Amino acid sequence: MSDPGGLESAKPASERRSRLVLILAGLMISAAFVGIARFHGEGGRPAPPLHDALLFHQYGRAWAEGRPYRFSPGAERTTGSTSHLYPALLGLLHAAGARGDALTTAAFLLNIVGFLIFLVAMRALAQALHPPAANLATGLVVLSGHAAIGALSLTDMGLFMAVSAAALAAAATARWGWLTGLLVLAPWVRPEGGLLALALAAAAIAPVGPQGRIERVKLVAAGLAGLLSLAGTLALNYALTGSPIYHSMMGKGLHVSYPLAGWLRLTAEGVVDLIREGVFGIGTNVRRFFVLPVLGGTLAIVGLASRRWSTAPTAPAELGGLISALLVAPMIALSGWSGAQHDRYLAWLLPLGLVYVAIGAAWVAERLGSPKRLALVSAPLLAFQGLTLLFFAALYADGCAWVAANAGFARLADRLLPDGSRVGFVGGAGLSYYLPGKTIVGLNGIVSPPLSTGDCVPCALETLKHRPARRFEAWMLLAPQIEGQWFSSLIGGPIAVETPALGAHNAFTLHQARWDKIDGAEEPLSPNALAAIGGLRLIDRLDVGHTEDERRCAYRTVSRLAGARLQPVVQLGRAGARDILEVGRLVLGEERFTVAARPGLPLRVVLRTGLLAVPTVYIPGDGLSPQGVEFVSPITVHVTASSRGEGASAGRAFVAPFRFELPPAQEGFAEVVFDIPAEWIDGEAVELVVAGDHVAFAYWFYQADSARENGS
Repeated sequence: MSDPGGLESAKPASERRSRLVLILAGLMISAAFVGIARFHGEGGRPAPPLHDALLFHQYGRAWAEGRPYRFSPGAERTTGSTSHLYPALLGLLHAAGARGDALTTAAFLLNIVGFLIFLVAMRALAQALHPPAANLATGLVVLSGHAAIGALSLTDMGLFMAVSAAALAAAATARWGWLTGLLVLAPWVRPEGGLLALALAAAAIAPVGPQGRIERVKLVAAGLAGLLSLAGTLALNYALTGSPIYHSMMGKGLHVSYPLAGWLRLTAEGVVDLIREGVFGIGTNVRRFFVLPVLGGTLAIVGLASRRWSTAPTAPAELGGLISALLVAPMIALSGWSGAQHDRYLAWLLPLGLVYVAIGAAWVAERLGSPKRLALVSAPLLAFQGLTLLFFAALYADGCAWVAANAGFARLADRLLPDGSRVGFVGGAGLSYYLPGKTIVGLNGIVSPPLSTGDCVPCALETLKHRPARRFEAWMLLAPQIEGQWFSSLIGGPIAVETPALGAHNAFTLHQARWDKIDGAEEPLSPNALAAIGGLRLIDRLDVGHTEDERRCAYRTVSRLAGARLQPVVQLGRAGARDILEVGRLVLGEERFTVAARPGLPLRVVLRTGLLAVPTVYIPGDGLSPQGVEFVSPITVHVTASSRGEGASAGRAFVAPFRFELPPAQEGFAEVVFDIPAEWIDGEAVELVVAGDHVAFAYWFYQADSARENGS
């Protein structure tokens, strides 16, 4: 049969023209963002808009220098990049000659390619879902400032947006080979790729779409291949570091800082905020620029409701995208990073919502009596998206200017510090890209796994106290980070200090590091404790707040405040004749731990404590904030000692009250001494329960070499 008027042949030609226009638009937007990065960069150098982009630069250079997964020379392996593939690609670019600032330019080119693939894939997805809405959907996506800033922020999100959008398009058009390959690739770009694979596999067995058994088996097989690939990434993580979890995810999330009731409540609030702000644009943060407020979200719901889920061939792919959103939203809310970095973790999912906005608009236009009315409905939607593009471009410029200023300071620091120096960071460690030849120590543990505590940054100080070889010569910190009492005690003379611009707190400082406040704090210091342990041998030690000791001694606390979560206490004060910095825990209830002992000998215990504590406390209904606690001296605790041996006292417990007369609060720490009788030490370990309100900084345990010496 002939093709009247050549209509069928005209469709591919029209689609090719549309794709060409789309690519040109994407190139124009990309060129504008690159121009912004160069204009706001230092001396015409391109500057990324996020510090995290420089983290990937650093990991990429490590690949090129033959030390993959080692953030800086001599450092331990870390999976803090959250992505295996993106840093490796940057490493190839670095090895090909893109070094220094040239790597930023090369990263732009890589991310522009990803952005264009993303746009073309979203066009193909919209065309498969609802052809009458494809042009409007394409316009909304290409004008989305949030999609542009997510793809062009020089992080792994740009590549993941390309892979995930292409996977959804392949699923919608039944290109099973492409889908399988993309789902295998996706987890190596970001772990969310595994969630997408799981969602598509689940959608394949849902009662939607007209697909037969063979098509559904192919979709399930593709999803399972993606999940198997995810397992491969976790296995590699374990082989590299001994943990399948990415270091960038350890010790993060509301569940770390809050008890069950707290993090459930805050996660639910976060999900509701995502719906209210991200879907309906009702709010005061950047999410109000994702879609036309109220109308955009309403049209998206109309678009979803208008779909013929039982007969649409694309229904399983669509359901897979929706399930991904349902999985990702609570994870982002739980992570504690909701809203951070322009919500870039949503950039791969929100454009799918714009497709449904367009479908809803097309449905409304059809109900108005003429498809031509679609232009009337589209105009405010497209105008708003154009406004968001300008907004996010301005936001992008602000980020580039800040990173460029910080990069300039980092280059100065590199000139001032000798090669081989060790530099400590609490945040902003991406600036280490401009400190080649320096070893970077991150107190949050992401780039320095031995300092990872899973609890709080100050606990890393306990590791540095007991592992002096891990210390560093200089701190590179933001100005607000040096204002706290405990932090300022670790900072020596300034090497270089930026002047905060117009009162802002975005200036970095470079100071010498000083360790005198933690040196020597690993032993008792007060005269009464030193006199009490004279002639005795140290059998064991529990430095509370030091994760190695706490794990070894099975340390745990039981709070009498139901639903409260007490963060570690950081205190600067005097012990004996010295000022020291200590990390400990507030005990409102009891603490339990097991320590080594020698059978048949009394155990002398030294406890470092105090009258004051300022922990960060979660109290239901009152959030997470520092709380001051002042104990009234004397303090009475009850100590229970349970033998772990097989002698006469096995299974029974020694219980005795001890009253601590503590010095006035301004005198700092106190070290109190008490004894566990010999008859209750039958084995080589003893479990102690210290019940009663107090603050515990450290315990030391001493015994004589023999019963005779102890008696003497």
